[in-house]
Amino acid sequence: MQIKPNPKPQTAMINQHQTIKIQLAKLSVSSLAIFICFFMASCSKNALPEPQKKASPMYTQLPKGFKLIEEMNPKSQTETRVMKLEKGMMYTIRLVKSKENHSKVLLYNGDKRIVSSFARGRYYGGINYLCKKTGNYTFVIEADPKQVPPKVVFAFKKS
Repeated sequence: MQIKPNPKPQTAMINQHQTIKIQLAKLSVSSLAIFICFFMASCSKNALPEPQKKASPMYTQLPKGFKLIEEMNPKSQTETRVMKLEKGMMYTIRLVKSKENHSKVLLYNGDKRIVSSFARGRYYGGINYLCKKTGNYTFVIEADPKQVPPKVVFAFKKS
């Protein structure tokens, strides 16, 4: 009786060899795809999120945690702006000065004055306000008549 070699071990080795080739091909394709994604992301400015905007061209440094709402370049000596403020938010309004400036920021809720940047005979560079009730508030910027109106920056943060 003649013993025939079992063809299955050879087939198993061939299948194993093909499986390794397929796995290497998948790994190569995956690596290439990852490389292309990173390359495209580094070339595209919009692919990655931008860092939080902490400053504006007018005002170089906002207080920690504040996000810019708006910049304003007043055209007259008195500017009025109505904004909706939300309860529980801290708001800051900053006057951007190049030199000593005697301008004021006033915050009103209806006819009631809430806060002013002029207190006890002294001018301050802006105001901070923790909103206790959601609603429309009026900001009045009064510039010194002898000077150019200062630029104004509005910002907020959750408190």
